[in-house]
Amino acid sequence: MSPVSERPLRVLLAWELGANLGHLLRLLPIAQALHALGHMVSLAVPDPAAVRERMGPLPWEVLRIPRPVRGDETEPACFAQILAMHGFGADDLLGDAMRAWQRLLSVARPDVLLADHAPLALLAGRLYRVPAVHVATGWESPPFGGTLPILRPAMPEAEPSRVRALEDSIVARINRLCVEHQAPPMQVLGEVFRAQLSLLATWPEIDHFQPRPDRPWFAVGDPRRQPTCIGPLFSADTGAPAAWPQGQGPRVFVYMQRGPATAAVLRHLGAIGARVVASVPGATMAERNAAGPSCQLHDAPVRLDSVLPQADLVLSHGSHGLTAASLLAGVPMVSVPMQMEQATLTQQVRRLGAAELLRPADVESQGRDLIVRVLGTPSYRDAANAMARRHAGFDPRVVARRIAASIEHMGRHFAQGAQASVPEEART
Repeated sequence: MSPVSERPLRVLLAWELGANLGHLLRLLPIAQALHALGHMVSLAVPDPAAVRERMGPLPWEVLRIPRPVRGDETEPACFAQILAMHGFGADDLLGDAMRAWQRLLSVARPDVLLADHAPLALLAGRLYRVPAVHVATGWESPPFGGTLPILRPAMPEAEPSRVRALEDSIVARINRLCVEHQAPPMQVLGEVFRAQLSLLATWPEIDHFQPRPDRPWFAVGDPRRQPTCIGPLFSADTGAPAAWPQGQGPRVFVYMQRGPATAAVLRHLGAIGARVVASVPGATMAERNAAGPSCQLHDAPVRLDSVLPQADLVLSHGSHGLTAASLLAGVPMVSVPMQMEQATLTQQVRRLGAAELLRPADVESQGRDLIVRVLGTPSYRDAANAMARRHAGFDPRVVARRIAASIEHMGRHFAQGAQASVPEEART
C-alpha cells in the first residue's frame, strides 16, 4: 500500500442552508463512521457557538461556513430564487462567498468535501478542485425539468419565462467564475447540485419531488440519470432518554420550536388527557404553563429510540429525519409545518395516509379536533405500519457507514492523482 493511501483522509462536512440542528444530527453518524475509520473530520456550520451550546463538546473542529444572505429575502416563487437569496443573486455576493470558501478550504485542507444542503460548497468544490459528495433529501437535491422546481405557481415571479431568465442569469454569473478559475462551465442551473458522488438520503415514498425527471447531463440509458437513493439519515440515539408519564391516555411525542402554536398544542393534549413527552428546545414559560400534569417537558432534544416505540402519535413541524424515524416506528403524525420544505414533505406522507397537515394559524381553532381524529382513526396507524413493514430492518447507522466507506474510496482515488475539476458522478 502506498503512503498516500495509508494516511488518514481529511474530510470537511459542510451544512449551509436550513434552520435548527436537523442537518447536524444527520451529519453526526457520518462523522462518527469516518472517525471510526481513522480519518480526520471537521465540520463547517452556520453557527458554531449554537452547535457547541446545544450539542456540547464534539471531538472535531467546528468552523463557520460562508453564508451570504441577500437583504430582501422573501417567500420564494421558485427554487432559483432560493439560490439567489443565498449567495447566487449578485456578482459581489457570489465572488465574496467563493473567496471566503477559498480561505476555509485553505484552513481545513480537505481531501473530500461532503455537502449537506450546501450549494455554495458544491460550487467551491468545482472551482477549487476538491472532490465532493452531495448527501441530500429530495428537497435539497431538486430535480431539473427544464428549470428547477416552481414552488408557488400563483406568484408573478413563477411565470416560466421569468424563471428561465433568472436561472440563465445565475448560470452566467457562475460561469464567469468558472472561466476565472479554469473550471468547466455549467449548461443549466441544475448542475449546481452536481458532485462526484450524489446520494439521495430518503425513501422514494417521501421524496419531496417524486416522481423525478431524468438528469439531462447524463446520456440516455445511463443509470445515473436518476440519483442513487440510500434511505434517510437521522440520529435516534442523540439526546437525553425520556420516559412516558404514568396514566391511561394516549402517548403523544411533541418535537416543536417554542412559540404560540406549540403552547396551543400542549394545551390541546392536556385537555384530551394525553400522556406527553415534549421536546421544545429553549422552552419558555408559555410552553411550561401550557404543559399539563401528564406532560414531561424537555428544553433539549430527547432520544427518539426512548419514545417512538411506544408512541401513538407524533406532533412536529415535519422535519425529514423525525418523519422518517416515525414512519419506521409505525407512528402516525400531525405536522405543523413552518417552511415550504416541511409542508411539501407532509403532503407526501399525507398521500400515504399516515399524516395530516395543520397550518400554524389553525392550531388554536382546529388542532384539538384533528389530533383526536388521527388518534381515533386506525387507518393512520395502519398506513404508518405499512411503511414500517416495507422498510423493516432499515438502520441509518448502516447507511452512514456506507457513505463513509464511499468517501474513503473516493478520497483514495483522488489522492492518487485523479482530477476533480469535472463533477462526474461515481457509481455506487
